[in-house]
Amino acid sequence: MALRARPYFAGRHGLGLALAGVVLALLLALGFAARRGFGAPGATAILFALFAATLGRADIRGSAYAVGHTMSPLLTLLVLIALRDRKPQLAMPVLLILSRIGLQYEAQIAGVFRG
Repeated sequence: MALRARPYFAGRHGLGLALAGVVLALLLALGFAARRGFGAPGATAILFALFAATLGRADIRGSAYAVGHTMSPLLTLLVLIALRDRKPQLAMPVLLILSRIGLQYEAQIAGVFRG
């Protein structure tokens, strides 16, 4: 049995989680620009945040999967910086987007555990 996502199951709350993750990722990346000595990963995160801010297609911003795929370099950099600096709060954008994707599979996962 393959798990299939129900795209609109998560509703507004799920979209809010993904949007909060994206906004937080952009703010964290731009926060690196405010301090000195952010290094190569921080500079890359800043450049990618500026690139991502220019994306205006509704199909990219309308799906948690598309946002996750499009923003994956920035999200990966934030997780690497979080591991390097031992600041787990930098991984929050990834957790917010993953929780939104998890909400899409919630009904099927619950069915698997119920039997």
